[in-house]
Amino acid sequence: MEGSTSRKQKFEEIIHQLGISCRKRPNIDISTRWNSTYLMLETCLELKRAFESLDEQDPEYTYAPAPEEWEKARSLCGLLKTFFDATVVVSGSCYPTANLHFHEIWEVKLALENAILEADDQIIEAVKFMHRKFKRYWKLTWLQISFPVLFDPRFKLPFLEFRLKQAFGDKAESEIATLKKVLLELFKDYKKMVADCPEVRQGIDVEVVTDGKARYADWDTHALQVRCLQSFESYLTKPPIPRCDNFDILAWWKSNALEYPTLSCMARDILVIPASSVPSESAFSMGRRIISDFRSRLAPKTVEALICLQDWIRGTASGRKQHQHVGSPANVRNGANRGIHRFSGSAPKEELEQPVLLR
Repeated sequence: MEGSTSRKQKFEEIIHQLGISCRKRPNIDISTRWNSTYLMLETCLELKRAFESLDEQDPEYTYAPAPEEWEKARSLCGLLKTFFDATVVVSGSCYPTANLHFHEIWEVKLALENAILEADDQIIEAVKFMHRKFKRYWKLTWLQISFPVLFDPRFKLPFLEFRLKQAFGDKAESEIATLKKVLLELFKDYKKMVADCPEVRQGIDVEVVTDGKARYADWDTHALQVRCLQSFESYLTKPPIPRCDNFDILAWWKSNALEYPTLSCMARDILVIPASSVPSESAFSMGRRIISDFRSRLAPKTVEALICLQDWIRGTASGRKQHQHVGSPANVRNGANRGIHRFSGSAPKEELEQPVLLR
């Protein structure tokens, strides 16, 4: 079809006659970009009736897929959709992604497990290979991707205990104990830093003698440490807050910083870690446009300032277009469908990071 203008026109006429509302058109996929294959299959499936009608009306069109090929494409597209949705969520740059990573990986896990049971003979070997690779990936990363969920007040420890029991079965108790141990060790390290922070000390009365030295400095430090430990236990024991799509997790921790001084510092550092390298790679890919032949003697600090400033301005503009806080995976996907992440041409406008299972 790409080489025939008349066939393209005929195809457009058929789409109009059949009343197909899909405005997308299939592009040739790129073998090194799995997401381009998914986008091509998704568009072709929406235009299936048009392809079948073109096959009936144009005797020279010999590339129409057979019924079994359509079914294979539908099965493969359904599996790739889970990967694509997860990639869109964790590649975002206008909202925290660390606390969303676990949920997306869990969806991939379920999709692969279901695909092994339902996949046909033509793709079953590929699915089994992906599942084996996923198991290795899960074994290496489950602790890292679980940690940010602890700092999501909508889920916290009870949710992770529930999920880890599903994932590890009889071994879940030891894995949960490992998670708690790492959390407590990290909390102790942060508690020492918070104890020296004057902003956190504002909630404790400090009596100062006439010579300007704190009379009860050791007691104040001890009281602050006790308060931090109590806030730690209080956060873990309180039930999760109700879930909502427009939840702003960073704003929640900011407003609860006095109640949870140490945990808020931990959340601030952990939640801002991007789940994907795509945003940072996108930000620094503009470096070759900034350092050109005519601007090759810029100081490193100037280059850093220009790159960061342009990325922040672009991020602010993107955030205004969304008109919402993206707080849940479902909300992110809905935003993507409305045009937050768009693709055009023969390949995606921005190359999404490939999940490790598909590399």
